[in-house]
Amino acid sequence: MQPKPPGVRPDSLAELAYCEIRNPILRGDLPVGVSLPRRKLAAELNISVPPVMEALQQL
Repeated sequence: MQPKPPGVRPDSLAELAYCEIRNPILRGDLPVGVSLPRRKLAAELNISVPPVMEALQQL
């Protein structure tokens, strides 16, 4: 999954979740080995769990 350039809206909730999870990883905001609970991420992103699961599989 290729993230969209800044300012371009994602095509799906899974793509949104992918970008929102991927960016902190790339910036080093998330320590190595940190747990990423699906339900917590979904709640923080205000989306359901399946798109988060899809995004995590892509990562």
